[in-house]
Amino acid sequence: MASIKPGTRHLDGLTACWPQVEKYLDRVVPKVDHRWLRSEGRVHPLIAASAHTGASVINREASISFSSQPTKNTTCGAWADIVRSALKATGRAEPWWQALMAKKLGTSPDFIAVDDDGRLLVIEAKPAAAAAGIIWGPAQVGLYATMYAAWLAEAGEAARTGLQRELEQRRRLGLDPATVVRELAAPTPVVPVLAIGPGIVSPEVWARLAAVATGLAATSPGAAPLEIWRLAADGTPRAVPLNGLGMSYPADTQDDLETSTYQDRARASAVAWTLASPLLTEEARADGPYQ
Repeated sequence: MASIKPGTRHLDGLTACWPQVEKYLDRVVPKVDHRWLRSEGRVHPLIAASAHTGASVINREASISFSSQPTKNTTCGAWADIVRSALKATGRAEPWWQALMAKKLGTSPDFIAVDDDGRLLVIEAKPAAAAAGIIWGPAQVGLYATMYAAWLAEAGEAARTGLQRELEQRRRLGLDPATVVRELAAPTPVVPVLAIGPGIVSPEVWARLAAVATGLAATSPGAAPLEIWRLAADGTPRAVPLNGLGMSYPADTQDDLETSTYQDRARASAVAWTLASPLLTEEARADGPYQ
């Protein structure tokens, strides 16, 4: 595996061209179709532009570079096989679980960031209404964390220094809203994070998320255990403990209610009734509304 392609430039060059970047953004942002801002597009700014996350973003959609495409295919294929083997080993046969086996795994996390403890956070962001995405999230972000842990183990201090340089450039360009200066620890812990935006998450989604996360608990060598965040409207994260999540689920906050639609609330209520009603058989509840 080769080193990452950080896409960095000398700060003087960035400073010189940055006014053009701002003008370009001023022209194109108003033309973005609003449908892209109603789902995952609403969650990303809470991570990228909020001073309340407790982390500083280093890069977005940052993939690892390999020495060749065959090397990438072999390496990433082996990691993906570990994920699918772990899912298969649970013995679960529900249609929604079997459908997970056919999902593809990419190589680009939504964000990489550093927190106050110097940990490298590998973050996958999901809107609250993205049921299928949230359920699959542990597999996605677990593979991303595995990649970054392997790269840091191979490249060592050169990798950490490169990431720190990117962060410094963002800070000097004014792209990091944090009031504190954060630095990656040496050695650098790698933490997979599934960050869920404000809104109502169905109780069935919480249960399935817990099942997937538990089934994949040992499939990210070199990385720390998965962390699940719920983001408030200002980007402040609150941790969702994985332990016991399949038997209960986090209560909705005022932020969640205010940022949800009537459809979201009605669907969550219907799912809660489906799961709890004594009028239904277990077969009727087996797969629920999310396939």
